Formats: sequence, structure tokens, C-alpha cells
Amino acid sequence: MSKKFWLGVALAAAVIATGWWWLERSTRPAPAPVPGLAIQPVAPAPPPPPPLDPVAPPTAPGSLADTRPSDAPAATLGGEPASEEPPANAVPTAGDILAEPGDDYVKIAKKLGALALDPRAPMENRHEALAHALNLSVGNEAEVLTPLVKDPRLPDELAEDILNEALNRPLAYQADLYLEALSTRTTPELLTRIREHLAFLTDGPDLGAAPAAWKDALAKAKAGWE
Repeated sequence: MSKKFWLGVALAAAVIATGWWWLERSTRPAPAPVPGLAIQPVAPAPPPPPPLDPVAPPTAPGSLADTRPSDAPAATLGGEPASEEPPANAVPTAGDILAEPGDDYVKIAKKLGALALDPRAPMENRHEALAHALNLSVGNEAEVLTPLVKDPRLPDELAEDILNEALNRPLAYQADLYLEALSTRTTPELLTRIREHLAFLTDGPDLGAAPAAWKDALAKAKAGWE
């Protein structure tokens, strides 16, 4: 056979091989994706924090570095809140009066008596003040206690405390005190008790509600006590 024949056979074989390769490649399925190799979207990075202010660093409220003004009361150097002064017209207590320095017993007793007369003070405080005044007035009853019984601002229940306590004091003081009480007290039961004690002191009958009716009888009784 001639060379041309073999050349044509080789060329035909090459064409057939090329066509077969192209047909096989075009019909081959695409490779399946491998699990775990899928590319995930990447989230953008957060913006950087703002730079700190070097002059005024942020502080938490209430921390030691917090220098903002607050409504809390100013503290003293010892760490205690500054005490407020009591109002000028505040009513003292018996304890306040007893704690005052420098006064003698008579002055303190008179201040306590003034508190017993003060209608602004609670009745419990007035009773307490009068009890201390009774204790501090020994030997000075006429100066401290008799003016209290004569004062109409003193309630009858406090006057009764003075009259009852007077039974342990000298008879002359009792006579003067009960005579003054007869002219100023208003409770009927208390007035009856006053007259009964005046009758006991004079060792005589009940001379009535007029103080003048008792003066002579009391004067005679006092002469017998001296």
C-alpha cells in the first residue's frame, strides 16, 4: 500500500480520537462539592473604640474617683455629716435643760418649771420636766413651785402632782401652796381636795371656796407650828 493510504488512515484515527475525547468531556458530570470546604462569609470587623479623654476619664457614679457634686450633706473632717443647728424657737426637753452647764439647782428648776408651763411641749415632756423640778426645788419650794401652782397655764393634772408631793414638805409651805391653789385651780374634784387639806391644816371646818376666809385660820395654825 502506498504512503498516502496509511496517512489517511492515521488522520482518520486522530479525528475519531479527538471527537471521542470531546464527547466524553462534554457529558462528564461536574464534581460534587466536598462537605466542610464551603467558603463562609466573613463578618466585617467592629469599629475600634473611641479614644479615651486624657483630661477627664470616665468614672462610675458613686466611685472614689467620682468628683461630681451630689446632694449629700457635707461631711466634717472626722468623716461625720455636719450637724444642723436646732431652730431658734425649738422647745427643749428636760434632758436638754439638765445638760446645760453652769446653772445652780434653783435656776435649773425654774427652767424645768417653764417647760412644764409651755403648751407647745408634749404632756409627757411636761410631766418629766415637773418631776425634775420637784427634785431640785427642795428648800426653795416657795420660789420654784408656788409660782407654778398660781400660773393658769399649768394644767390641773400637773398642779395635782405638785400638791401631792407637797405633803412631804414643811407644813407652812403646804398652807401657802394650797391657799394659792384654791384661788387658781378649776377642777371641782381638785378644789374639794384642796379645801379638805386646808381644813386638816387648820384643824377646823371647811371654810368654803374663798381664799380670804382661810387666811386667819391658817395664820393661827402657823403660829402653833413654830
